Amino acid sequence: EPNLLYRWLINQKVAFKQGKLLKEREEKLRNLGVSFEFDGTLTVGKQRNNSTWYANYEKLKEFLQVNNNKMPQANRSKEQTVLYSFCYNNRKKHETGELDAEKIELLKILRVL
Repeated sequence: EPNLLYRWLINQKVAFKQGKLLKEREEKLRNLGVSFEFDGTLTVGKQRNNSTWYANYEKLKEFLQVNNNKMPQANRSKEQTVLYSFCYNNRKKHETGELDAEKIELLKILRVL
């Protein structure tokens, strides 16, 4: 599939933003011209919201792996309700054009969009 490399790169950027990317891999990617910096337009609040978004994304990814790719449902458990809301809210943001391209691609990987 032609998007595999792109998806892999996005996963590397997510790992970097979460502080989980190995320094050696970061250095190699930077040498290839990959940029990990924010574009400078983000505020502190938005950066914090981005951190929360990526944390929820990782929780959803883990949930799907454990539950055979079954999407979380509302009113099952607190965890499922939070993940359900995360999916719902991101679908709505996607519909209104409020979701950035990187997040769209990540959610497509998990088949949320």
